[in-house]
Amino acid sequence: MKKALTFVCMVLLSFSGSIFTIHAVEEVAAETEETTPTTNDSEWRSDDKEALRKLLKETTAAFNARDITTIQKFFTSSFFLVLSDQEVYRGEEGLKNLMISWFDGPDAPLASLTFEPTVDEETLFLSKTVAISTGISSDTYTLKETEESLVIPSRWTACIHKTDSGWKIASLHTGVNVVNNPMMDSVQAKCKNGIFFAGITSLILGVLLGFRLKRQKKTSEPTA
Repeated sequence: MKKALTFVCMVLLSFSGSIFTIHAVEEVAAETEETTPTTNDSEWRSDDKEALRKLLKETTAAFNARDITTIQKFFTSSFFLVLSDQEVYRGEEGLKNLMISWFDGPDAPLASLTFEPTVDEETLFLSKTVAISTGISSDTYTLKETEESLVIPSRWTACIHKTDSGWKIASLHTGVNVVNNPMMDSVQAKCKNGIFFAGITSLILGVLLGFRLKRQKKTSEPTA
């Protein structure tokens, strides 16, 4: 239970943000000399948007299957991830460490994790080869020790780079709302229940103690 609670705390303390994405965009954009596309580029944009939708679907399936080999096909060679634990995972070695830390290691807290991401804003094309995409996801965490499943909404942001072999993810960041999420609601409910239970217990003990003291007082009084 301690490992599960540790993981819960890690998720609750994570902060959503995308500063890393700006850095990644600068790195990728520095390698290209394309100008920002104009409104007349609707034809190539349509094809690229379809390719990005396919990339999202296939990447999600690979992550849910925990297939490291397939996951790498959809990322650039120097990609990095920042997931809900707010650790940075880089390249193939980073993916392996992620799987060990979350699922396969002796202290791994999760039995499974399922992502269900969707795009909720228009993809921003910085050039013909660099784009930023963002959206929401409904993520189901199943804990090893308790087998409890927690559905936690998250937000993600990705920097995507168009290479000779198609669009690849250069960086991906996810985060959760630390103030408003089902896990926090559960913790608050348990705390309230605990306070209520403690209050009732104290009241009962107080009454019993009062009766005992009253009985002791009567038995100690001198008889007439």
